[in-house]
Amino acid sequence: MSPCATHKLIAQPPSKRRNSRKTVAAGITPSQESEIRTAFDMFMTPTDPDVIPTNKVKMAMRALGLDTSNASEMSSILSTLDGEKTGSVKWEMFLQVMALKLEHDEEEGDKVSERRERELLRAFELFDSEGRGVITLSDLRRVARVLGEDCTDEDLQEMIDEAAVTRPGQVYLKDFEQVMQRAGVI
Repeated sequence: MSPCATHKLIAQPPSKRRNSRKTVAAGITPSQESEIRTAFDMFMTPTDPDVIPTNKVKMAMRALGLDTSNASEMSSILSTLDGEKTGSVKWEMFLQVMALKLEHDEEEGDKVSERRERELLRAFELFDSEGRGVITLSDLRRVARVLGEDCTDEDLQEMIDEAAVTRPGQVYLKDFEQVMQRAGVI
C-alpha cells in the first residue's frame, strides 16, 4: 500500500453511509460493505469520491483479501466494472461485483473446508473401525499389524500418549486433527 493510500485511510473519517438497497439485495452484511468501502476509498479519485481508476481495481481487491491471480476472471471482472472502457469504476458497480466475488469465494472456501473435514473423518474412521469415536491402543495395534509395521506396545502407547490431549489413553477426533496438523497432513 502506498503512503498516500494509508494517509487517505487515516485522514478520512469512516464512511457514514447507510447500507444501500443494492447491498441488502446482494446479501452482504454492513461489516462487509464497510470493508468494501474502505478498500474502494483507498484508491478513489480526489475529484470524485464515488469513482476509482480501473487500473486500481486489482489493488482494491487485494486489500479485501480476494484472489486476483486468475487472469481470465480478472478480465471478466474488469469488463463488468468498466464495460465502456472509461478508465473509471463507480462505487455502486464496484460494491455489487465485490459482493458477488466475496460470496463466491466464501462458498469455495466452505467447499474446501467441508472436503477436508470429510477426509479427516474418513482417516479417523480407519483407526476407529468400531465407530466408538475414539482411537485406543488396540486400534493402533490393529492398524500397525495391517500395515506390516513392527511396533512394540510401548511404542504404540507412546504415540497414543503424545496424541491424547482430551483424555489420557484415548485419541478423539479433535486430538487426531491436531496430530494431522502437526504432521503437515492437513
